[in-house]
Amino acid sequence: MANKLKYRKAWSWPEQVEDFIISRARGFTIHIMNGTSQFGDIRIDKFTDNTDIKADALYLPIKAEVADTAIADPPWDMSDILKNGFMKEIRRITKLGGQIIINSPWCPKCPGIELEEIWCPTWQLFTFHNIALIWVLIKVKSRLFEVSV
Repeated sequence: MANKLKYRKAWSWPEQVEDFIISRARGFTIHIMNGTSQFGDIRIDKFTDNTDIKADALYLPIKAEVADTAIADPPWDMSDILKNGFMKEIRRITKLGGQIIINSPWCPKCPGIELEEIWCPTWQLFTFHNIALIWVLIKVKSRLFEVSV
């Protein structure tokens, strides 16, 4: 399946957002779709040179359950089908009990993950544009038919 995402020039998070994400990340951190950000033990992006691994976020060349924290800033206009595949892939590489931190205006849903925290930068509360929320999620199941931790 070909990736249908449209490329837009990557940018970095505002300082307030990056500081929040850094304060929540723990352990071995994989930063997917890192754009110009330098944060993460491994940075993966298909379109920028400021990365450790050039790869598609829907097909990550990473073993299962290696990340203590997985971070991503996916395209905000991602289709529901691609969101589902992306969330399954980021869940796959995250350890049981590990964190998934997503910057998006849409709610990242996937079986086996639970919401721990939602954060919104205060300056965004006064805009009339899409509000990006920072979703901090915890992986609670390794397999779909497993009892929660």
